[in-house]
Amino acid sequence: MVTVAACGRLSFDEVSTGDGSSGDAPTDPCATVATRDWALWPMPNTRDVGLPHQPSYTVGVDTVTDNITGLTWERDVDPIPRTAAIAHDFCASLILDGACDWRLPTRVELVSIVDYAVNTPAIDSTVFPSTPAAQFWSATPDVSGTDVSWFVNFTDGLADSVLGSEQHLVRCVRGGTAAPDARYQVNAEDVLDMFTGLRWQRAVDAGTYNFADSAMLCANLQIAGGGWRMPSIGELQTLVETAVSGPSVDPVAFPSSPPDLFWTGSLRAFATTDGWTVNFIRGFGFRDTGIGLRARCVRDN
Repeated sequence: MVTVAACGRLSFDEVSTGDGSSGDAPTDPCATVATRDWALWPMPNTRDVGLPHQPSYTVGVDTVTDNITGLTWERDVDPIPRTAAIAHDFCASLILDGACDWRLPTRVELVSIVDYAVNTPAIDSTVFPSTPAAQFWSATPDVSGTDVSWFVNFTDGLADSVLGSEQHLVRCVRGGTAAPDARYQVNAEDVLDMFTGLRWQRAVDAGTYNFADSAMLCANLQIAGGGWRMPSIGELQTLVETAVSGPSVDPVAFPSSPPDLFWTGSLRAFATTDGWTVNFIRGFGFRDTGIGLRARCVRDN
């Protein structure tokens, strides 16, 4: 193998040629992974300490590797706000820690480093010091509009979308694997996400329930042997299918899913009478725990 430069645009890997001999083929060490807005790893559970996959990081001088997702992040962020297009270009041109394959993260990747147990900023400030409580661009477009992209607000972790012409901050990422065409194993009553390892209730109850009653509904659910619970805010966001809307969920895996607000099992860090919800029309937010919403239960496979 011959490599021209650590961050050069040309290197050579030994490959097998058509006649069975070996040869050299050019590769691009700065090429990034072609991603979808899917979680191809267990979602870290930063809000609910009793759940699996608690956050774990390997912290370097300039970068942070998430030991749960395998993604590597910029540790510090550039303070200059940028449009969505310039944010893409900024990450594509970044050379940091000897690597040049940086990219703008997808929505669900950016959500994976939100710490819902804290706020202002909603992130582990020891791991990611000096992170502003501000909006950060994702690479995920919002299909509901033209030139509209998702962002994550690190004031409290709220995800939403705005026009790409707005200016917000950027935190670049590298790593990950290309998403395959299929992610779910679909059964009659439940759906297994083969990458997060979570098993989901396929058809939801027709009723609406407050926060406490939703938790009881899941605890008493007996399909596929029981053991169900409410999903955390991070876990439920892994079901959001941003390529479609109304509802924003895979229509084959979850047929007839209502485009409604669904409870998670996570309370807001600074307003515990509010629970986090996911809106499967689009986006997500929070509501008073006393109101009635839909519920979809989950269990650790």
